[in-house]
Amino acid sequence: MQCHYYPRPFSAPPPNPSGYPLDALGPVLGPAINEHCLNTGVAIEMIAISAMAAMHVCVQDLVDVQRPDCQPSPCSEFYLLIAGSGEGKDTAAAPFIRPIREYEQELDETSQDAHSRYLAEQAAWKAEERWITKRMEQAAAEGEDMEDIKSEYGTLVTRRPKRSAEPKIIHDNITSGALEDVIGAGSQSIMVVTTEAGGLLNGQLGRSNDFWNLGWDSTASTKGRVASGRKVIADYRISSLLGSQPTPFQKYLDKRGKDAHGSGFTARLMIAAPHSTLGSRFLLPNQVKSFFAIEQFGRRVKELLRASTERRAAGRPREAIRFSPEAARLFMEIYNHNQEHLAAGQILNSISGQGAKSAEHIARIACALHGFEGHEGPLDVRVLERARQIGFWHLNQFFLMFAPGQPGDQCEADAQAVAQAIRSAFAHGIGYVSRKELKNWCCAELSTGRFNNAVHLLLDRALISVRQHGRTMFITGAPALIWR
Repeated sequence: MQCHYYPRPFSAPPPNPSGYPLDALGPVLGPAINEHCLNTGVAIEMIAISAMAAMHVCVQDLVDVQRPDCQPSPCSEFYLLIAGSGEGKDTAAAPFIRPIREYEQELDETSQDAHSRYLAEQAAWKAEERWITKRMEQAAAEGEDMEDIKSEYGTLVTRRPKRSAEPKIIHDNITSGALEDVIGAGSQSIMVVTTEAGGLLNGQLGRSNDFWNLGWDSTASTKGRVASGRKVIADYRISSLLGSQPTPFQKYLDKRGKDAHGSGFTARLMIAAPHSTLGSRFLLPNQVKSFFAIEQFGRRVKELLRASTERRAAGRPREAIRFSPEAARLFMEIYNHNQEHLAAGQILNSISGQGAKSAEHIARIACALHGFEGHEGPLDVRVLERARQIGFWHLNQFFLMFAPGQPGDQCEADAQAVAQAIRSAFAHGIGYVSRKELKNWCCAELSTGRFNNAVHLLLDRALISVRQHGRTMFITGAPALIWR
């Protein structure tokens, strides 16, 4: 798995307002990500996460990560991008998903012979079945003993040809049951990819928190009933790259957010909300585009995917990547740092699920970098430090999105919408507004629950006051809100 690449150095620093740790991307990922950013102008974080997801997919079936004092576990990851329409989610992912799809085409071409052999063996098997069935019917009609024929038929059933698995890695519009069928048929390393994940999250697959949680750990399970035959789903790996616009994602959180957080599904997501590049991605008349580093990345992806296919064909186990003594000490520091800040009153307490999983996320990223870059031996502390920077960036993104009082906190955004509605009503000479009318004044479409939470938050901050008249409650803004 050793590789030696000599990519060209970065030609210019890309815009990076969120502070994504570009220096941690390494000698293969880094130049390809930077090159694609300079070619397209798409947000560097969005491109980086797309490349990271592709990296996990082509490594996950070759190596597992063995954290100190733990059993080996997958290095798979689930990435989720939250970005509006026109921000370039498809553009960001395209060059990193392309080599995986090209390898799927290679598999499809090489699987034609295997499929032809399967059809021939299936036809021969059915001919034998018809012959034995005919003999069985004749024996039954003549009242003869059928024990030998039944034994022969039982042996035939065990020899039924098995259909070869479809050579498919990337899946998009699919249900959890269909994914389980794919995995059970022998497709052991897959990637769920869609840049329109709003439909997926709000559909059947988005409700299947158990499937995602089991898949993240590659936990074995059974499918089907005893009568129809159970299928064991085991020894598989799943990663994902999901992209959603903010509104569909918020709709998902409104419906299933409590369950998603409570079940640990969101804790298993590496979420990012990249900075907007709308209005800044211009076509330049003399722009020179480069694809050298992107092509290097693609070659490495296909090399690792071929190695993965060869490993499965040979029946070899995945390599367990252990930690060097220095890396083990750093991992302990990372884990203890997170635990310290998970306590009541500490900064990670409100996002305890993601905070508790952060150290494992970092270990998975480090293992993927180790395998993708072709390092040998135990995990080096320098690779783990790079993974720590990436993992903590994602932890901060999660904090900004879900911690109370942060910019991504939906209750904060709803409170701002209600506050603006109160100001607008006041500007039109309406001092007191009924709750029903105030909700209509809001430019945001708020559910009853979200509206009530926003009103309660403004009340707690003494930014509004209420007056009861009969059964109707009227709301007005405090001077601190009106004259802000």
